[in-house]
Amino acid sequence: MPRVQIEIPDPPANWLVALSSSHPEDEFRILASYPGESGTVGILEARTRNPDVIRKELDEVEDLHSFREMDSDGEVVIIEYRSPKPKMQRLVSESGTVPRYPVVFRDGTVTATQATSHAQLSELTDSFESAGIAYNIRSLVQSLDPNDLITARQQQFIEKAVDRGYYETPRRCTLTELAAEMDVHKTTAGDVLHRAERRIITEFVARQS
Repeated sequence: MPRVQIEIPDPPANWLVALSSSHPEDEFRILASYPGESGTVGILEARTRNPDVIRKELDEVEDLHSFREMDSDGEVVIIEYRSPKPKMQRLVSESGTVPRYPVVFRDGTVTATQATSHAQLSELTDSFESAGIAYNIRSLVQSLDPNDLITARQQQFIEKAVDRGYYETPRRCTLTELAAEMDVHKTTAGDVLHRAERRIITEFVARQS
């Protein structure tokens, strides 16, 4: 199964994003997370030069149902917390993507590595885009199976585009003509092709690196 590292430079606001933004030199790592009775239970590792300040600020976070310190070793504090399920975690779960830990928060930016099929990655990134969440693909370790690179719908568009000569020079088919054959608006056809082309190119570049 492919592994993708995604960076979210401006994630949806929550208490941990706010905490990491307030302490840009510190690093906060979610080491584990699982569903609880009223949200999420997580294990957080805080790497900070000011552990007492972090403890005090956690006491003041309204979104935390509860937290307790499990261990402390100088500038590293391990905390178990209970909180509402974050929006990004909900999107990841709904896409069927399996999270890999740690998930790192630093200066308001989230970096996570996910184990996912290409179809699930497509659904996840589509969910991010629909929710207005910007993301960067920092690395992608590919599967050897080409069948899950793009969605079935994207494959239909690509195959039709190739068959009609859309990628030939000069083109034998315009985007408008292709959209008419697929019974969609021209903008929709262009968007589907763009998403498929992006994933195909990403796959090619990753395999060459």
